[in-house]
Amino acid sequence: MLVQLEKAASMTAFIFNSYTQLVQQAPSHVLHHWFVVFIKKIDWN
Repeated sequence: MLVQLEKAASMTAFIFNSYTQLVQQAPSHVLHHWFVVFIKKIDWN
């Protein structure tokens, strides 16, 4: 369980950093699509 939480935390940090960088370069609808696709690819189990 703890490992999953750590994985989720690191993923969240990675996503946030990437999102912050990309938001300055891409239209919001493109970012949103990328974000949703990325979230769906994360293994939550």
